[in-house]
Formats: sequence, structure tokens, C-alpha cells
Amino acid sequence: MTALQLFFDVLHAATFANIPDLVLGLLEDLPDRHFDKLNRQNHVGNTIFHEAAISNRSLEPAKKMLQKAPGLLCMRNHLREMALFRTAHYGKRKVFNFLAGKISGYDEENQKLFLRRTDKTTILHMAILAHHFG
Repeated sequence: MTALQLFFDVLHAATFANIPDLVLGLLEDLPDRHFDKLNRQNHVGNTIFHEAAISNRSLEPAKKMLQKAPGLLCMRNHLREMALFRTAHYGKRKVFNFLAGKISGYDEENQKLFLRRTDKTTILHMAILAHHFG
């Protein structure tokens, strides 16, 4: 295992374990030439941003990841969900509002891409199914 692989393993673990200070520190230490590696997907297609978007502790890691790799906003997992969709599924209002603000300037057709999976399930369907009525 290379040092870079180990770095990303620790970054993913810290994100998944909701340790925002460690995540932010690691992101600060990440050289610019490696930002593209934030786009890597796990076995279910989630990026590190998908995981940060459903964090319980802080919005800051998600903000920092998006700042360093803006393409993360549009990446889909194997269920064809973008991070915004997952925030509705897990009832993460703060992150949902932040990401919704990011896409608010998009035209209606492009916004729909974020609000619906390719199987036509919408974020409203998902929020209701997961009992996140707020």
C-alpha cells in the first residue's frame, strides 16, 4: 500500500466515522495535484462526498470537499443518487439546504437531475419513505 492510498483510506474512515476535525486537517494537507482522487467511488459507488453529506457533526468537511473538487456535487452512486438525494434520505437538513443552495442557480431541467434518481424516485419520495417529514 502506498502512502497516498493510506492517506485516502484514513480520509474515508474519518469521514465515515464523523470526525470532522481530522477530515478538515487531511483535506488541508492534500496536495492540489491529488484533488481528482476525491472522485473515487467505493463498492456501492459512493464518493467521500456522499459520506460527508450525511455526517451528523459538521457541514464543514462537505463544504471543503466541494471547494476542492466541485465535480463531486454531480457524481452519482450505483443507485444513481447524488449527494443531495442522500441528504433527503437521511434527513440531513443542514447539508440539504447547503446543497440545494448550490443548485438553485441551475435551470429547472438541470435541477431535476439532482432531485430524481434514474428510476424516477424523487427526493420527496425518499424523505417520506425514510420518515423525514420536515
